[in-house]
Amino acid sequence: MPKNEQLIKEIDLHANGEYTKYFTNLLFKPNFATKIITTRHPLDRILSFWHDKLTTWNGTTPFVKLHNKQSTALATNWKRKIERYETATTLKNLRQNEFFSFDAFAKYVANGSGGSPNDHWVSMTHQCNPCLIDYDFIVKLETVQMDAPNIINYLDINKVGRFPITRFDVNGDTKSIQYDVMGKLKNAYKNIDNETILKLFKIYKWDFLLFGYDVRSFLNE
Repeated sequence: MPKNEQLIKEIDLHANGEYTKYFTNLLFKPNFATKIITTRHPLDRILSFWHDKLTTWNGTTPFVKLHNKQSTALATNWKRKIERYETATTLKNLRQNEFFSFDAFAKYVANGSGGSPNDHWVSMTHQCNPCLIDYDFIVKLETVQMDAPNIINYLDINKVGRFPITRFDVNGDTKSIQYDVMGKLKNAYKNIDNETILKLFKIYKWDFLLFGYDVRSFLNE
């Protein structure tokens, strides 16, 4: 089992320096606090990154402009790495706001991401170490509307705030977080071959097994 010092270097808590080390060490202390891990279907995380970071959005607000600027920079940086997975069909169906097809990006991730996986889609097992940290609750994004009230009641923090049960889409409209995830995913992955799906399963094997996600429905007969 790795030492805590080694794990500190591996866990990305979106912070730097002494604060990161201090906070990470606290995670390993028994009964220090209620520990909650939030999971998401592995295939949804890949799709979400592609949509949020590798496509442009319509609009002229400062937020949309910043998003499109950052997406363009990422796409330029990864152009050669991802384009090699495009086919005549995916290029033909590429939409104006897409730098790459989702099929090509999924294959890029499935084939090792050029040896440098991004924090946005690295496995939760690697990122949050559920086998080493004794989490009290596992929250799934797909069922957050049911999970969140129970945790808030358990912690007795009703007066402090609540988990969001809606999100804003790029047009500013609200949408329930608990939408048809499986329907959306099956549509996005419908043209991706079984070899690629199984490679993704291998990468996220322990996320699928530990958090109760299924890959079989994405395999073509």
